[in-house]
Amino acid sequence: MNKNPKPKATKADSTKPKGPSSWVFILFLVWLGFALFYDSFVNGPSINIGYSEFLQNLSDKNLGDLLISSNKIDGTLLKYSYMEKGANKEVSNQRFSTIRMTDENLIKRLEENKIKFTVKNENTFWANALVWLLPLGLLFLFWQFYVFAYFSVDSRIVYEFGKKQG
Repeated sequence: MNKNPKPKATKADSTKPKGPSSWVFILFLVWLGFALFYDSFVNGPSINIGYSEFLQNLSDKNLGDLLISSNKIDGTLLKYSYMEKGANKEVSNQRFSTIRMTDENLIKRLEENKIKFTVKNENTFWANALVWLLPLGLLFLFWQFYVFAYFSVDSRIVYEFGKKQG
């Protein structure tokens, strides 16, 4: 006789999925939130301004360092004023972004006003493809892992479907 008999499996034991618990999903959501808001956490908030406002700040010599790309200008406003709850507030070194317009005289005007700038030539196709395809691929892999883990509880159930019991 067997001195240590195996306990009989109950119905509750056989139907409970053995897949990953919800902590994996929560960890994925935390990673996704961090990836989306990383730039705001590190560099602080950025505002969008119109190109005409950018040119006005250029004339007023109110611009810090600039990064000029093919379609966008990012930089720092030395002083930025705005209204909040009826009071005028002023912030120094406010990050901003604006859409770049076709302006042949922009570089000359920046040099005349002695504003430091960097021109960035970017290849946007692969960056955009990576931004869209990498999260989708990770989501697909996560989904595959979760589905296969859920249905691997007892794969014999699939093959017993439709067999005559009796």
